[in-house]
Amino acid sequence: MPSVWAKLEAKADPKIIKDDTRKNWTEVLNTNRPAPVVIERIVPILSWTNTGGSNAIVERFTDTIRVYFDGDWYSSGEGEQVAVFYLDNDAVNSTCVPIEFEPVISQFGVDPAAEPQALSDRSDILQLLKSKKMFLSAAGYLDNIPLNGLEYDPSPDASGQMFCHPASLPTGIDAAIFPIEFSPPEPGQEGRFFIDIKLNRLLSDDLYFPFVRFAIARFQPNTIKNTTAPDGTTKNYRFSKIAVTDFVQPLPYRKLELKDNKPVKYYAKVRRKNMTEGTNKVYVFYEPPFEGGDNSLFGRMDPTEPLVIEGLSGSHIKLDKSDPINIDIKDPVKPSFKYIVEEYEQYESKLKVNDKSSPRNDFSQRLVFSYIIDV
Repeated sequence: MPSVWAKLEAKADPKIIKDDTRKNWTEVLNTNRPAPVVIERIVPILSWTNTGGSNAIVERFTDTIRVYFDGDWYSSGEGEQVAVFYLDNDAVNSTCVPIEFEPVISQFGVDPAAEPQALSDRSDILQLLKSKKMFLSAAGYLDNIPLNGLEYDPSPDASGQMFCHPASLPTGIDAAIFPIEFSPPEPGQEGRFFIDIKLNRLLSDDLYFPFVRFAIARFQPNTIKNTTAPDGTTKNYRFSKIAVTDFVQPLPYRKLELKDNKPVKYYAKVRRKNMTEGTNKVYVFYEPPFEGGDNSLFGRMDPTEPLVIEGLSGSHIKLDKSDPINIDIKDPVKPSFKYIVEEYEQYESKLKVNDKSSPRNDFSQRLVFSYIIDV
């Protein structure tokens, strides 16, 4: 039943009976676990900053992950929130996951093809979790929640090949608490409940396409903490059954500087493991006006040609460096043309593609960044 308020009547004093303030009421805590949460989808939210003008500085980063839920909310009454579980233990943490904790904690990992460190070496991620600086939009935290009493499905992966195996396991996990939000319905769509998990930008600024996954449950603070069920097991009715989202990869931080509406500097950092220099390249394209009237990037059927710029077209991004790539455009494009700065990653070098005249036609290259500059 939902948590309710019950009035304590004192018949010996008529004044107390007439007083309807909550000081004469007591809260009857919920005695049932909230309904299981149903995750609809998880989406990284891109953020852009632009100082404006012809000498603008443009930055792109991903610091928010939005999780949409299916169905209604407040299954357990007023005050229902969302708990995101994680672990900040030195021996076992959210980047070193034993098979026993895989279905109950959020995970933050590096791309093993892009980062030279092993997952267990990410001390910077662990420090963000331990200092409670990872989840910037959290309304509060709960520490050392006993694993005994939580409801979840055991991991179907019994091999444990992707997980670490510490000598001892902690008995509790932690949780960041988030308020539920609601997006109003749009034409042809229903409104949806969601949470925005604002992450510390160090996660995406320092890592190249990190992997993120969240363990989530409904949280009802107005519920009895622990109780013993008829079968003798401990039950924590404050949390619903834990559900796990899919993995997502926040896009890496990028910065572009303009001068007189021309790109002049591009900032990017990529750490590659067992990769040669030049896996990621930056191109400058120009977009002529489309005769059909649509001047957008996607309005043209044929690909645009790269500008012939000495030292830039297909310029390599330096490994593990944040030094800018200098862009030198000597001849401006014609009026009504557009500059387009794009970064591509060669992520499947063995794929044979006939047309490699442009990275846009090469299916072995993944688009990392794109920005259109109106001249």
